[in-house]
Amino acid sequence: TDNDIYFVDRDSIAVRSVGAGGIVCDKDNPGRRYALWGTSGEITTDAADSALVFAAAGSGAGDDTWRAVDLEDSWSPGVAGMTTCAWAVAQVPDIIVRVSHDTNIVDIGAAFRLFRQVQYGIYQADGRWWLGRKVGGAANYEKLTGPLLAPGANGGLELNYYDAAGAVTAVPADVRTVEIIIRAQSFGTSRGSTSSDLTERQDSIRTKVFLRG
Repeated sequence: TDNDIYFVDRDSIAVRSVGAGGIVCDKDNPGRRYALWGTSGEITTDAADSALVFAAAGSGAGDDTWRAVDLEDSWSPGVAGMTTCAWAVAQVPDIIVRVSHDTNIVDIGAAFRLFRQVQYGIYQADGRWWLGRKVGGAANYEKLTGPLLAPGANGGLELNYYDAAGAVTAVPADVRTVEIIIRAQSFGTSRGSTSSDLTERQDSIRTKVFLRG
């Protein structure tokens, strides 16, 4: 419920998408740097990228919440000077990152997740409608699938949002379930039950995504 959905609409949605992760194995507060180990995915410092770091209760000002930080820079361990992790078993960090806030509230061993905004929606190209996505601050959609039916009632992309009680909602923080309906459109025609029934056919898929309990 803590801003994992940026906005919801009938035929588009923007979410916080996790793109990488790791474990804080050392920290430098004056330099606002974390040494990360056990990383997965691609850790970048684009303007669209931010991170969530878990601040466990008892660690400085930690209170068992995820703290959002901007990523300002990154280096290999040798370049940044933090060459080993701060625990008993010798381990070389995978990457060093500088963040926008002090590191006092986070303990060694804290979870680190990089995220960026991803928007999914229907858009038009080459005279057809498509399902696309915009990653970070991208101005244009990247084509995912299609072609789809045009937007509108029973259109190519229909998103319905429900709260914990199963009621329809338009409040991002209240969304528990997202129903996704995609209605595709063929490029050509096919014959129906009669010789004169020569029309474009369509297929559809309906699924539900449960974000949280």
